[in-house]
Amino acid sequence: MRLFVNILFSIILVFARLLRLPQDRICQWFIQINNRLVLTSISSGLKEEHLLLLIPHCLQNYDCEFKITARVKNCRRCGKCIIKDLIDLSEKRHIRLSVAPGGTLARAIIKEYQPGLIIAVGCERELESGINDVYPLPVIGILNQRPEGPCKNTTLDMDRVEEVMRTIRLKAEGEVS
Repeated sequence: MRLFVNILFSIILVFARLLRLPQDRICQWFIQINNRLVLTSISSGLKEEHLLLLIPHCLQNYDCEFKITARVKNCRRCGKCIIKDLIDLSEKRHIRLSVAPGGTLARAIIKEYQPGLIIAVGCERELESGINDVYPLPVIGILNQRPEGPCKNTTLDMDRVEEVMRTIRLKAEGEVS
């Protein structure tokens, strides 16, 4: 089913470009459909340790001198950005957290960790291309928020991340069908 959605999305994207329709809206649709398919396919037995929370470096405060791209633990947890909350979540849930400044490094991280499921944060186009790049590996995409525009001081709805984590946990425990 996901393969069908990927092919259908590619066709729709071509027509959207020809008709000059907003590509971000089309990508949002694709991410929503993909997320539903992934969440319905989670089987019991998936452990949180097999999850990878993959985030973009633009979630970090742009002026922070302690860059997290190479190592998330460089964060001083000052609270000026959402990184502190993501580190706390990853430690509490025993989830691997990694920062990827782009697609090439993201693929290398995925290859190194070999997760059972990826929760990826990013903008519409990064998520769409990432989901397609790592197919058939399951990816749940969560859109970042860009109050200062793209790629600078972006943020994230932590309630959405918690909701996704809760759904994954319940499905993995066999409590939700």
